[in-house]
Amino acid sequence: MITKETFKYFIETIDPETMQTELARASDFVLFQAHYFNVGSFATIESMDYNYEVEQEANASGSLFCDKDEFLRLCDELEVFEY
Repeated sequence: MITKETFKYFIETIDPETMQTELARASDFVLFQAHYFNVGSFATIESMDYNYEVEQEANASGSLFCDKDEFLRLCDELEVFEY
């Protein structure tokens, strides 16, 4: 589950080039998912158009499905890219 406390950690597990590529795509939404294993966890991000089923699945699983502007606002508010 992606929470305010884990958001920055999961962003840091994504390759910056992949992040930039996905955010530059023409689609208006992103699916940000956390993947957990016995030895750790990582996140993936995928740019896509709006899809009701994807939104419902993301909400049920603790993933984040939102428009790119909202995603970037979250990154800014949580100072994700501040080192």
